Amino acid sequence: MLFNSADEDENKNKPNLALTMFGVTTPCVQQLTQKLDNHYDCLVFHATGSGGKAMEKLVDSQLLDCVLDITTTEVCDYLFDGIIACDEDRFGAIMRTQTPYIISCGALDMVNFGRPTVQPPSLTNIKIVIFIIIIAKLH
Repeated sequence: MLFNSADEDENKNKPNLALTMFGVTTPCVQQLTQKLDNHYDCLVFHATGSGGKAMEKLVDSQLLDCVLDITTTEVCDYLFDGIIACDEDRFGAIMRTQTPYIISCGALDMVNFGRPTVQPPSLTNIKIVIFIIIIAKLH
């Protein structure tokens, strides 16, 4: 389907809603966007470090009206030395701008280490299940 000026006019009247998504939270975010699309311009950000940072820049620029932070897995990567981590200011834009915000705990049981042999020494006593070569679920 091609984007036309009628679509643009319709989206101008909708508030911008950011959602974060990552693998295991995809079905949830897809259902939310399907239900909310008539009322919001839904913008989905893949929670891979850079996706969260891009969303936060838009929040800081006050270009987003609200955020559904369904997937906070970047925080786990930050805390446990994963490869797609956020930085220490992960929630700073929300606090600075007071943007309406709903946070969830999607994918908080996942850390992206890279190769299985890269497991940080601090987690050697934790059972790790490898999903794909770069994603591990903590048990």
